[in-house]
Amino acid sequence: MAGRALLHRARWPRDPRRHRDPHPAGIGGTVTLPGGAPASAAPVDVLRATGDGRLEASGFTDASGRYALGNLEPGFYVVRFGTPSSDPRAYLPEWSGDRTQRALATRIAVSRWGQVVTGVDATLAPAP
Repeated sequence: MAGRALLHRARWPRDPRRHRDPHPAGIGGTVTLPGGAPASAAPVDVLRATGDGRLEASGFTDASGRYALGNLEPGFYVVRFGTPSSDPRAYLPEWSGDRTQRALATRIAVSRWGQVVTGVDATLAPAP
């Protein structure tokens, strides 16, 4: 599926408003390797930054390193970037804001229904 990010909703929404609103929110960006090459097929997860920290959406980057994860409700989220499946030991996974730990991850604010937060990018660091 070159050129399209693979999307998956993690679980059935607990908030019934998600079904009534025709425009759920989303988060998107680009994952690259050192030097700027796209990180193709890298797993990306969106988790609640508050409360139970549950997984809300997951997917993979496309051939250009882009991802777009949707069906989110307004709230605060953190994003976990995994390593590309082609060489999972060559790079370190990371969290939003180029952080190595979830507790330090940059929180992404989705303030309203229909909002798509873009530019949540990551550059994966090489493994030691």
